[in-house]
Amino acid sequence: DILLPIVEKLRKGVAVNIELSHKTKSGKMIPVEINAHSFIFNRTKFVLAIVRDIRIRNENVKVLIFSK
Repeated sequence: DILLPIVEKLRKGVAVNIELSHKTKSGKMIPVEINAHSFIFNRTKFVLAIVRDIRIRNENVKVLIFSK
């Protein structure tokens, strides 16, 4: 499973930044960037994950590559 190494890194306190595909409510797959890290607050361990839609960024990268 692709998530097991990510979970292990978070358990060790290592921040994770990864690009994956996400399935929307409509069933469409879109590219996303996940930035996650773990922290302890009031003796409880938490994971904070920010997920960003990177379709526009990927399109801009393609435009830059093809414009050279």
